[in-house]
This record gives sequence, structure tokens and C-alpha cells, in this order.
Amino acid sequence: MGAKSRHTVDVKLKLGADVDTDCKVESTNDVPILAERPLYFNYHSIWPGGHDVMGCNAPKKSFYFAEGTTLTEFNTYVAVMNPGANAATVNFTYMIEGEPSQQTTVTIEPSKRFTQDVASVIGVNKNVSMLIESDQPIVAERPMYFGYKGWCAGGHDTLGYGI
Repeated sequence: MGAKSRHTVDVKLKLGADVDTDCKVESTNDVPILAERPLYFNYHSIWPGGHDVMGCNAPKKSFYFAEGTTLTEFNTYVAVMNPGANAATVNFTYMIEGEPSQQTTVTIEPSKRFTQDVASVIGVNKNVSMLIESDQPIVAERPMYFGYKGWCAGGHDTLGYGI
């Protein structure tokens, strides 16, 4: 890419439809770059919308998410990428409003992605904060799709706060 320019990659054209993937974007000559991932969807053919998330400046060993929900009109996920050369042991701590925390642990192989459906772990109709910790540097984001009260359909995504 030239200086003060931009480039868009259409992932669907590169990989095909219905592919879950992650992406590592690097500057090959150590020039700082900025990357974002817009996504447009019609979630399960009922909730149309779009969301955008900034890229992570570097993988980290922990990510915090202050907000999440498993209300029946919401589908909340945590997507974790292991960009490294070693398998990562990743611990998910779900801090549930009014209940004890719950934990799960997974292993994510090198250069792979793992997506956790939050409701499948903690159940439905719960508000939750999350801590994702790993023994290897990772990247974690929280996509959410919704049809709030039957009239406000859409989604949003956020990169976790990494430490």
C-alpha cells in the first residue's frame, strides 16, 4: 500500500460464503497501519445489520469485557484468535449478575480461532461480564446479535480491553 492510502479486502470473495475465520494483518516494513473489520449480515435471516471493530495493536494474555447478555432476544459470543506458534490454554471467566462466576477452559491450536456461544455455557436470561485469560498471547472480541423487543434488530462487536 502506498502512503496515505487504504485497501479493502472482500473476505467472502477470497474464502467463499459461510466461512468463520480470523485474520492477522501486519506491516511488512514496520510502518504503522490501522486495520478494521466491518461486517454486514442478516443473522439467521431475521436480524439484519452491520458492525465494525478495530484491529488489536498486539496480542495480549488477558482481555476484559464489561458487558454481555444472554437475554432471549440476544445471541452473544466470544471469539478468540491464537496468532502464535504454540497451542494456547484459554480460561473464560463469566461474572454473572447475581450469581457465582462460572469458568471454562479450552485449548486453541496455533493460528486457529475459537468461538464460544456464551448462553451455551451460562444459560439464558443472564447479564454477564467476562475475563478471558491465556498462557499465550491471544486476541479476543465479543460479537453480539439481537432483535431487541421485536423492533430493533442488529448487532455490535467490541474488542476486549487487553492487558
